[in-house]
Amino acid sequence: MIKKGLMLGCSLLCLWGENLDFEIKPFGALGGLYNQGLGSSHSYGNVMAHVGADFVLENGWKFGIGAIGGWNVFNKSKTSYGDINYSGIGDKGDISEAYAHYKNSRLEFALGRFNTDFVEFEYLSGNIQGASAQVKVENISYWGIFMDSLLLTGAHKNTSPTLYGTNIIGSYYPTSKKNILGKWGEVFAVGFNYANEQFKTSVFTLLNTQVPANILPDRKGILFQVGGDAQYKANINEEWFFVSTLRGIFQLGNTEKLSGALIGAKDSIAGLVWFDQLFRYKIFEFGLGVYGVIGSEKNGGIYTFSDPSRFYGKIINNPLEFASPYFTSNNITGYVFGSIDLSKNKNLPLKLDGMVSFGNYTEYSIVLDYNAWSSGNMKINTGIGYVYSKSRELALSGLTPTYINNDTSSLIIFGKFFY
Repeated sequence: MIKKGLMLGCSLLCLWGENLDFEIKPFGALGGLYNQGLGSSHSYGNVMAHVGADFVLENGWKFGIGAIGGWNVFNKSKTSYGDINYSGIGDKGDISEAYAHYKNSRLEFALGRFNTDFVEFEYLSGNIQGASAQVKVENISYWGIFMDSLLLTGAHKNTSPTLYGTNIIGSYYPTSKKNILGKWGEVFAVGFNYANEQFKTSVFTLLNTQVPANILPDRKGILFQVGGDAQYKANINEEWFFVSTLRGIFQLGNTEKLSGALIGAKDSIAGLVWFDQLFRYKIFEFGLGVYGVIGSEKNGGIYTFSDPSRFYGKIINNPLEFASPYFTSNNITGYVFGSIDLSKNKNLPLKLDGMVSFGNYTEYSIVLDYNAWSSGNMKINTGIGYVYSKSRELALSGLTPTYINNDTSSLIIFGKFFY
């Protein structure tokens, strides 16, 4: 695969290089994480490396190649990599990037293995294998994504990017394809976004041709979702700012890990309703929210590949759990959050995130991310945090489904050198 990716990039550059100038931009990271499990929780230590280069042409085209790897240097857990209860990064690596990308004032698209974050879709983040495109016309952007697989690194919009790849690296094949999309799963998503100075709204629809649970006996079917959000933001005065967001998803498809004999047609329907309120005052952010997942207890929950929540419990304690532990079915959860953002302060560049949730999903988390050194495109970030999470899991007692609680408590120390 590495050889094919390099040959593709070199061939394209040879064809165009005679008449066009291009710039080589190396990128990558070297990082690590130690998780001291508290109580009965797991303890482990990881290191990771990511290296690659972008070949940027002057006409809007860009080509890239990269690789990523993770090594579990210490692990008290006896489970193996790929197990849903696995604790630690695993000794895995993959070709992280091998792509072609084009951008002009209206159109942007990419294909291959690439970071899809240029598409404004909140429920998918990081590197995928497939194709993405977005067209902007004044205040509206139209987008589409085809995903055959993804690179699992724990990327979530409102959490610390220093953690990405230090706690989990799930290769495109077989880990992510088998455990996240489904063995024969292909994802198609389309949508549009509208935004002006104060108001923003989006609508999307998503189809996955097979979720992982459909390999169980007597299971078949697809996963279909339609959803969207509406957001209003404004200044209260010169120092105060607020953002109010209402999100919703309707889902058709059962994501629970139960055989077909234990579920019926009514268990295939679920919905998410989610309200989030944020206030900002100078360097301080704080707010609250509440959400509900409506559906049968045998449904499994709302299935997302990423999301805009502020929870750290999944990316630290349950990185291979899909649907996410906070989006399980028949669930009402509230939360409060806060942060101090000094990341642009030259003397003390840090960000502190805190979160408390209550209801069917419980989390207490506090994470500090400190920029210890920076020069040009290079920087070193270090951090420390505590993450406690308690989620419900559906299990079988004979033939009767019943809930069990999973409690995990982690003290983490992490760091990463970016370039």
